[in-house]
Amino acid sequence: KVVDIENYYADVTVATEEHPPEWKLLYSAKEEYNLTDLSPSSWNNLVKKIFENEKTAKKFFKNAFRVSEPLCDEICRSGILCSLRSGHHNMSLYCPDNYALPPPPDF
Repeated sequence: KVVDIENYYADVTVATEEHPPEWKLLYSAKEEYNLTDLSPSSWNNLVKKIFENEKTAKKFFKNAFRVSEPLCDEICRSGILCSLRSGHHNMSLYCPDNYALPPPPDF
């Protein structure tokens, strides 16, 4: 049973053969998003919160782009949110009309 998901990052631009990348914890999914567990219903509630809550959406996109400033416009954000919502390889089945979703929060 999976009990948490941890995402790590490393600055590979400063890594060398003598000094391998230093991996740092970016976040724990349960802690970052206040999940009680990793059940489908918990993930579904998180996706709803990302859609509805600007603070959660900003946190999600910051993490999705590994703390870098995201170069992602409204269509890009809508596509990412659609993929979270559908979980299917053919998102056009679930998000027709070029990801016609409710507009994501302003950043």
